[in-house]
Amino acid sequence: MLGLQAQPKLQLDGPKNFTCNAADAVIFKQLESRNAEELEKELTESNKTFSADYFHQHFGDDEIIKGYNGLQVTIWVSLQTYHVWIDIKYEKRRAGADNLVEIFSNGFPNGYCKSKSEFISAVSSCSLPSMLNYGEKITTFSSKQGDEIHLQRFSLTTADPEVKALHGRIEPFLLFYVDGANFIDDEDDKWEIVLPVCSRRNVDGKSSETLILGITTLYNFWAYPDAIRMRVSQVLVLPPFQSYGVGKSMLAAAYALACQRGSVDMTIEDPSEKLQCVREKLEVGRLSEVPWIVRQAIRCLEAAAAASAAVADASSSLAPCWPALEGDSSDLLNVRSGSKSDVPPVLASKKDPASALSTIHLPPIIVQRITKETKIPKRQVQVAWEALLWTLLDAVKYQDAFVLPPNGVPPCLSPSPSPPPSSTAAAKMTQSSGLVREETVPVPAESGREAEAEVEAAGEGGDEAAEEPAKKKQR
Repeated sequence: MLGLQAQPKLQLDGPKNFTCNAADAVIFKQLESRNAEELEKELTESNKTFSADYFHQHFGDDEIIKGYNGLQVTIWVSLQTYHVWIDIKYEKRRAGADNLVEIFSNGFPNGYCKSKSEFISAVSSCSLPSMLNYGEKITTFSSKQGDEIHLQRFSLTTADPEVKALHGRIEPFLLFYVDGANFIDDEDDKWEIVLPVCSRRNVDGKSSETLILGITTLYNFWAYPDAIRMRVSQVLVLPPFQSYGVGKSMLAAAYALACQRGSVDMTIEDPSEKLQCVREKLEVGRLSEVPWIVRQAIRCLEAAAAASAAVADASSSLAPCWPALEGDSSDLLNVRSGSKSDVPPVLASKKDPASALSTIHLPPIIVQRITKETKIPKRQVQVAWEALLWTLLDAVKYQDAFVLPPNGVPPCLSPSPSPPPSSTAAAKMTQSSGLVREETVPVPAESGREAEAEVEAAGEGGDEAAEEPAKKKQR
């Protein structure tokens, strides 16, 4: 209409509107000293900063802080005791502005320091001894940076008061890095935590300090009839240490615990994309460590190549399908891992080329056995299996010169296999190579019924399986 002019676009962020994005206003600074004098110096000179991934649990879905001009929030954190000092500075504040003290008090329910002197006193006087003297040591490894890192496991209901207090100070950081994180019920005996503790020498070279690099929480569900199903609930590695290999080591430790306890499998609750990537690489490595799985993967690739050639050859009337298993086929859940069998592959009619090319899709009986031996959940087995096949392609290409070493692990997987493609990439590569995955795979009737019966008893093995809800409480 005439006489109307376009209105200027409303700016949601800027000094004039007294609003700012939380990610721009809030920074974290790490401190590693406990001595009062060294801590004072570190507070003055430290430039070791990092940022958070999420602020929606503190400032809403838009993650906007309202009512301040020139706002700067610095969260100082001691990596030894996890005491926190939140230093809030701003140029101007409007009436009705967000109450930052109240917001952070809710986010840190065990309290935080509001002054520099209070923070120095809390850290330097903390009676918390070295975490290496507490809990159960799961494993020790060296990081890529040369630091020695110990994984310590604790059951919260039986942990010492100092450990419970430390957990209460670490837990608020989950809200900044795990989407939808909740505080757990430390009175539930099914909860466990794993702490990665870094042992590092001080500048004087005499005394040592122990830094806590993150946390992993585990929950032990009940599984019919008298088993457990372990689940990784939350994994946190602080940004300064995310290149240390800590996340992968904590997941590997969880798998080791699941094997020791005879867990049905080991699942992960709503993994992020980064965690899922780490998980898939780890699970491919677990498959590559089992000789019979590697041998069967090589035979499947050979059968798939033969099937592709047979389909292309109009004179052929038969094409290989799923290759025969090693050992006694009447007891597939306890297949022997001896020498490679000379039993020829199962033959399928060329009139059904899709079935002939379905060799890379695992039959349910094999999925069941892999889950039983490796604790990889059934919904993840096929993903890891396809990635394993891709790591073996070069080995099969030169199969005439390929000989398995005594440990059953092919040279292409030792000592450092190339990273497997993601499940999406693997699917695209599989289709482009002519190895089409078929959802229906012929399985011996008796073996199939036996597997289904065991699956019914064990329950569904995927991350989205129906389980008794974990007892969490939102503080």
